[in-house]
Amino acid sequence: MTHTRNHPRWGAIVSAVIAAVCTALVAGLLIYDAVCVRAPAVQSGTAMGTVVTAKVWGPSGDQTARAVLDRLAALDKNCLSAYEGDSDIARINQNAGSSVKVSSYTAELLSHLIQAASQTDGAFDPTVGALVQLWDIGGPDERIPSASEIDGARGSVDWRQVQVHSDSVQIRKGQSLDTGAAGKGAACDEIRELLQTQNAESAVISVGGSILLYGKNPEGDPWSVGIRDPRGESSDRLGTLELGADLCISTSGDYERYFERDGIRYCHILDPRTGCPARSGLISVTVVSSSGVISDVLSTACFVLGYERSLPVLESFDNAQAVFVTDSREVYVTPGLADHFTLAAAGYTMGASS
Repeated sequence: MTHTRNHPRWGAIVSAVIAAVCTALVAGLLIYDAVCVRAPAVQSGTAMGTVVTAKVWGPSGDQTARAVLDRLAALDKNCLSAYEGDSDIARINQNAGSSVKVSSYTAELLSHLIQAASQTDGAFDPTVGALVQLWDIGGPDERIPSASEIDGARGSVDWRQVQVHSDSVQIRKGQSLDTGAAGKGAACDEIRELLQTQNAESAVISVGGSILLYGKNPEGDPWSVGIRDPRGESSDRLGTLELGADLCISTSGDYERYFERDGIRYCHILDPRTGCPARSGLISVTVVSSSGVISDVLSTACFVLGYERSLPVLESFDNAQAVFVTDSREVYVTPGLADHFTLAAAGYTMGASS
């Protein structure tokens, strides 16, 4: 999915934003639930540098919803954050060139991310940390780096240099990991296991731009998931997906974090191969999969690749489907979602899917 900064300096900023933003709105994905006979337990807060909302139906719903937020915070602090000094990812970065012992969770996740990088031909790459820091898009130091700076940082990007052996990980000296394009989806997979152990009946968990639909909608209808209009206000919908149980949805778009110079939009989704913000003719990609980490990785990779080049990549992953929005406001939906998507926003047209 996308790279989210969670440096401690962002704490005050995130808190201020949350006070002003409805927590039901999350980075391009909106959940629209019918009023249920039995209301869910709802908990909202921050984790992984973003807004998190947990809706849980079932016994001990409040306790489970709170456990979801606690698990996400612990996952970030102990494993995924590039800025928490004691997290696995931060320690790997701090000791680049040396082998670092990590949790089995982090080692397994990095193994999956390396495989995904291979399958996407590097359109997704977990070693983009130096580029993320260089551009700092959405941060206080965002700028257009010089060509030599970009080339220097890009030289450290190579997923093939990441070595995972059992519970040890080593990256090349000068490299830096950043799991921002996969961490929130991976967190959804972790939360699915938590919900199972807590005997939750149904749940909707939103973590930034990734959403987990757990179990069936208590109303008996499909879950209704709205995709944000990438050129509208934050509450405007492009369209709606009607989906079944136990799915993850992730959206990446150029409207999430960006700056403009001389009429050019520089978004935070970086192309690892060029070292620059992606320019593929897309402004939004939403991916649906049974796997959270795959939906998150593919929403980023497809945004980088563009519509046509994304199609064979999607086919290499089991049950991954997508909704693409181009900069000419055409919407393309892969066959597996064609009967589940309804276009709602004016000014867009449905393209003929390949």
